[in-house]
Amino acid sequence: MSRPTQMNRLEGNGASRIIQMMKQIGYNEEVKFHITEVRSVVPFSIRLIGDDFDIPDEMIFINQSILPHVRKVDLNGTATFNGVTDTLNATDMQVTFKDDYIKPGDEVFTIETHDGQRFWVIDKVV
Repeated sequence: MSRPTQMNRLEGNGASRIIQMMKQIGYNEEVKFHITEVRSVVPFSIRLIGDDFDIPDEMIFINQSILPHVRKVDLNGTATFNGVTDTLNATDMQVTFKDDYIKPGDEVFTIETHDGQRFWVIDKVV
């Protein structure tokens, strides 16, 4: 299989960039795509649908957005509180993404390396 020597710059959001990358690379035996079930959050483990064993957390790499985390943001716009609308401007505001976004039993989109030694959990399937 021939591979591109240099990939074009990918633009757009995360999902758009993944789709663009798939189109550029085409079929690739080196990775497999799965929908897996979350078995435990701490420690994090997943199970391939149909398997009878969990994939241990040391083999799993998790996208930050599905776990509790903190990010800094700038907010500019209007907000309405109790029927009163006012301008909202905030710089370097801290936003906390809390627990319970992902729970045991949820399904997640996962990429597996060809050797079955690494699994990248990308996002929750809804």
